[in-house]
Amino acid sequence: MVVARMLTKQVARAFNDAGADYAATGALFLPHFAELLVDRAALQPGQRIVDVAAGPGTVALRAAPQVAPGGEVVGVDVAEAQLRLARGAAAETAGKIRFVQADAARLDFADHSVDTVLCGFGLPYIEEPVQVVREAARILRPEGRLLATVWASPFLAPLGERLQATLERFEAPLVHRPFGEAPAPVAQWLLRAEFDEIEIEDHTLEVTLPTFDAWWRLARAFAFLLRFDGVAAEKREAILAAHREDLAALSDGLTMDVRVYLVRGRR
Repeated sequence: MVVARMLTKQVARAFNDAGADYAATGALFLPHFAELLVDRAALQPGQRIVDVAAGPGTVALRAAPQVAPGGEVVGVDVAEAQLRLARGAAAETAGKIRFVQADAARLDFADHSVDTVLCGFGLPYIEEPVQVVREAARILRPEGRLLATVWASPFLAPLGERLQATLERFEAPLVHRPFGEAPAPVAQWLLRAEFDEIEIEDHTLEVTLPTFDAWWRLARAFAFLLRFDGVAAEKREAILAAHREDLAALSDGLTMDVRVYLVRGRR
């Protein structure tokens, strides 16, 4: 539990430091997968929705109009800087929506009080994702649903895989969890939290970045470099130089496949 709390603090600090860069660098793919997540949720007017790891509100802002009138969306995140951005954007969004700072493993909602829990790319950053899924199960009404997107493997290939290999070579591996060719570990989270009717979709979006600096900015904004910041300055410079040289050898430029699992289950 101590390790989980330390990681939560590190992730919160990283996304607070990222500020508007998170949404800006992710603009090439975050809206696409947010719309997909909300579409698959089939939300209805009057429902109460909780968006876990809401960040700058990418998912919540799209969900709010779907549950109006009479419904509510509550976005939850540990990074206050992201929540401030979300609150600013919510002022111009239809539907009832609010954002609160909270740990996804300890949500301040009554048992069986929520219709749907959404989570866009939050679970891979959490040390104990099963506990978060169980917490979602606790607050969901009977027949309520959890829908989440998570990074799949190959991870942002080839850029992400090459970054991961470089960081591992310098003993500063990524914090996130790509899940391999088979999505079984993600399904196990839901099974252990007693969800059923579990479905997993596999989606890929091709994205091209203009420069190495744009890629490095994205990697930092998404906390892929969380352990990188903890190493000595000389070592950081060596990692950066090695990764830049490695990507310069790519013949197809800085194009990557954003591969994602969309998982859903019913209580």
